[in-house]
Amino acid sequence: MSIFNSTLINIRRFDLSARPGEHEARSKAYWLIRRASTGALNAVSRQKQYWASGFARWQRTAIKPVWAHCDLPCGVYDPEQARIEAKSIVGINTKYPDLSQEDKWRAIRIKEDRAELVKHHLWVLWTDYFKPEHLDKHPVLHDLFWQATKQAGLVKKTTEVQEAKKLLEMIDQIDVIFKETKK
Repeated sequence: MSIFNSTLINIRRFDLSARPGEHEARSKAYWLIRRASTGALNAVSRQKQYWASGFARWQRTAIKPVWAHCDLPCGVYDPEQARIEAKSIVGINTKYPDLSQEDKWRAIRIKEDRAELVKHHLWVLWTDYFKPEHLDKHPVLHDLFWQATKQAGLVKKTTEVQEAKKLLEMIDQIDVIFKETKK
């Protein structure tokens, strides 16, 4: 037991036979000792704050902001992300009839999540990658995206394999146009 702890324990004892004013003196002594014992802790926390502020300064200077016409520089968009999710939906719908009841619940939840991801990936591709000049070259593009996102919503509602394959075909058509625009 350290000297501070033993002194604190002695001061904390409540003495009913204390003379008037003695308790207040003990209280003042308690806080003086307490302040002295936590001084080392305050120095450690100040040092942590110093290092944390240094890291924040480094982060502001080392990581420079990037400006581009889209979220990330061109070349990172690809309909392959939507295709992977759509293939997952086709696989789930194919296996669905043979699953147990508990697995069917899980499969439905996963399928709906994947369909939502398909919609997300398609909308990111449509809103962030494609430009008006792409629409001029490929006038079916707008309708194709609209139909594909509608189909993804329909796939969320059903377990029909044909509907999931139809979504996959639409994504393949978008991929063909996407690859033409990358040339």
